[in-house]
Amino acid sequence: MTLPVQNVKTPSYGSALKKLRADCVWIIYENDLSTLEWSSENSLPRPTDAEITAELDIQMAAFNAKQYQRDRQPEYPDVKSQLDMLYHDIKDGKLDSGTWIAAVEAVKTKHPKP
Repeated sequence: MTLPVQNVKTPSYGSALKKLRADCVWIIYENDLSTLEWSSENSLPRPTDAEITAELDIQMAAFNAKQYQRDRQPEYPDVKSQLDMLYHDIKDGKLDSGTWIAAVEAVKTKHPKP
């Protein structure tokens, strides 16, 4: 059974701001940096656009490096099926050549780690 990947949070200017100024209050609209409103009550200064963009670039690189994981996740058999495969492979003495390892290796081969 293939399930859609859920709750994938793509990096944004908001996530970059949270990393740079975790305790500050701000508003940004539709991930548009030009709409950033920095609260005058913040004790720390507003980060520069260059600082925010640099942090976003770092987060995007980390996010993109894990794309293979997001591609694999919906293609693995569900846990119940994997446990059944493992049970039968153990009983048949085929942990290194049974149905479970074949199913997992097929997904890993289709979506290799970079």
